[in-house]
Amino acid sequence: MGTYIFKPTDKNMLREYPELAEFDEFTSIRNDELIFVWNLLFDSSAIDNPSDSDKRKSAAKKAFSGDKEKVALFTSGKYAPEIKAAIECMETFNPSARMRAKYMIDKIFYDFENIVKKDFTVLTDVSEAKKWSDLKLDIIKSLPGLIKQIERGYGVVEEKEKKESKERGTTFADSIHEFMNKEN
Repeated sequence: MGTYIFKPTDKNMLREYPELAEFDEFTSIRNDELIFVWNLLFDSSAIDNPSDSDKRKSAAKKAFSGDKEKVALFTSGKYAPEIKAAIECMETFNPSARMRAKYMIDKIFYDFENIVKKDFTVLTDVSEAKKWSDLKLDIIKSLPGLIKQIERGYGVVEEKEKKESKERGTTFADSIHEFMNKEN
């Protein structure tokens, strides 16, 4: 029930979102600390208009639920320099731009699919048929890079209505598989 970027799951965030591993600020901290950073900056579901202290406490409880000392330390705002660096790095991420980029890639994939479905064999003009044929070959060449972008998804995770089991949000790849199965 929402759209997030780099939403933590039960997996290591650097493995779940390889793009994060490209930043030294994130590889230099533990996974639970990275979850704290994410919760601090992007999880607004806990409280409406929270104070900084409330945000830190909520983020720390989610990241370090079994470690009262760490919850207290991170709630106080006294973190190590590498945590501050990770916070500053993640603050530069633009969720809106990432979501728009994800949807643009989705649209390009959809447009490619419609082009490929076009039956160019009914065209009587040979030059027109060649243009369509060449376009389809160009799409084939573009697909590996496009698929890579789709699968990375710019860290965007869409969650549907929550069920009793804790499942991660539907990824674009899941949606494509679902769509393709409906078509068959």
